[in-house]
Amino acid sequence: MKNLINRARLAWESARNLRARRLRHKNYTYGRQWGDNITTNNGQTMTELQLLRRLGHNPTTYNLLRPLVNTVTGHFRRDIAPDRQRPLLADDTRTLEEFLISGCAIQRLSAERRPDGDGPWADMVSPARFFISDLTDSRGDSAEMVGQIHDMTLARVLMKFSHGDRRRAQRLRQLFDMHASAPDSTDSPSPQGRSVNDTLDFDTPRPGTLRVIEVWTLECGESPRQSRRWSLRPLWHCRYLLPMGDILDHYTAQRHPYVMSFYPMIDGEIHPFVEDIIDHQRHVNRLLTLHDRFIATAAKGVLLFPDNQCSPSMPIDSAMANWKTPDGVVIYTAKPGLPGPQQVSTSAGSLGVEGVIDTHLRLLQESSGVGGALRGQDTAGNVSASLYHDRREGASTALADLTATFTEFLDRRDARLATLT
Repeated sequence: MKNLINRARLAWESARNLRARRLRHKNYTYGRQWGDNITTNNGQTMTELQLLRRLGHNPTTYNLLRPLVNTVTGHFRRDIAPDRQRPLLADDTRTLEEFLISGCAIQRLSAERRPDGDGPWADMVSPARFFISDLTDSRGDSAEMVGQIHDMTLARVLMKFSHGDRRRAQRLRQLFDMHASAPDSTDSPSPQGRSVNDTLDFDTPRPGTLRVIEVWTLECGESPRQSRRWSLRPLWHCRYLLPMGDILDHYTAQRHPYVMSFYPMIDGEIHPFVEDIIDHQRHVNRLLTLHDRFIATAAKGVLLFPDNQCSPSMPIDSAMANWKTPDGVVIYTAKPGLPGPQQVSTSAGSLGVEGVIDTHLRLLQESSGVGGALRGQDTAGNVSASLYHDRREGASTALADLTATFTEFLDRRDARLATLT
């Protein structure tokens, strides 16, 4: 099985760039927008956040991406999903959010007993844990190998692979003890709410778990004989493997359990919804940070007090305190021909940031297709109902291809689920 593991590892490594771009898009969507690496003049590599803080600046983030993603998912749930024959499942909205961020919608179908009952299940699969041998069509139909990586506790390993056989369970326990990662040595639990898929590699599981590689390969099997004719038929072979090649379980099926859609895909490239608007987001953040720096460095009531004019009857500390006190009196020794103490205050003025940001917001709406009408805005009294309807229809048209592609993905998923009941 070493050869199969190597093929799976190669497929995993070939998606490194896709995972890196997805992680960047995810970070921007959820407000972590200063993490791009840059190279300084002296050749050091660091994030933009590290560089700005080293220079004494506090970067500003005004997240425009998350509201756009929320608007599209809300539009889909309210205006499109009710027209479908089957209701949305638990993971469908989050799968749509992933679809907008990474351009990947992947679910794994199964029919098994779970704590919630028996029946078919559709589980969302993170692109960070998924691999495919040939990503050249948007539905993954050309692939001859697909799979994902799992991190399983001992309980999950025994329940999934022992099949009610005590000897199998004992062997599985031995494999777990030999190859599972050591549990976290700290007494405190791991931080909740953090991402668990950002720094994955192919072989190393989370603490206290066993890395299991699920691999589906397309092979050939004999078709049942019809008269004297012999033929071959495609057959999918599933294997659950450890990174070193041990087999935990295997079986065959007519098709693999994954339903997927990659959008938009041209020549194997995927350019998701949020990618087109990240540059606008970056520029807005930089303009706001520049404006904050300009305000921070402007003089704000600085007191210029010549040291040779301090009065012996009023120390400088008392003079400063009285200067800030309403109706205060400051005693100083005037010098002929020299100005007395004075306060300097400069206006930050306008850098034109507001106008540039408004332009970026307008361009962002045009490039994303998510205008104010789709968000329930633009409802001022001078906007007629017909004009508002036309604007909303225009926004829906701009997103029609995206939402139709995701709806087609759900329809294919529902058709597959119906065969598992």
